[in-house]
Amino acid sequence: MFVSVKFNPNHDRTYTYAYAGEKELTKGDLVLVETAEGKKIVTVENCNVDKPSFACKPIYAVCEVVA
Repeated sequence: MFVSVKFNPNHDRTYTYAYAGEKELTKGDLVLVETAEGKKIVTVENCNVDKPSFACKPIYAVCEVVA
């Protein structure tokens, strides 16, 4: 599955990553991805987006929010 994520929730730009995990993702979930600057936690914007024409980096983990 391909997922669009936002690095900054205040911006409109999204980036597509590949997700092969078992947990169902929904908009607003936090996930861990690899970037040029290392691993970062980002916000899921859309799930099941179309496969892009380029190779996508993977989503490494779904982050759990602890209150």
